[in-house]
Amino acid sequence: SETSVRILEEVFVDPIMEKSYWTDELSSRKSLPKWTVEIQYRPGVTDNVARSAEEALALMGIENARVATGIFWLIYGDCVRSDVEKFALELLAYHFF
Repeated sequence: SETSVRILEEVFVDPIMEKSYWTDELSSRKSLPKWTVEIQYRPGVTDNVARSAEEALALMGIENARVATGIFWLIYGDCVRSDVEKFALELLAYHFF
């Protein structure tokens, strides 16, 4: 429901630094990104922020929620896949995780 979405955004999104996107919202944009890059921790690496988020959701009555933190980049413009992969692997993933 829309109320649930607002509650989740209020708890998990810093409106100064972050923007949440829901599938229908992103697909309805006038200008779609040419590429998207999502960077997350490797499997088995402890994600303390996600663990805290799962605990907070449980306290809100949302049981068995699975959370993973990461960074989602929207890339606009004329780029080829090899450039995007190099950018993601050599700059983004190395720098943030």
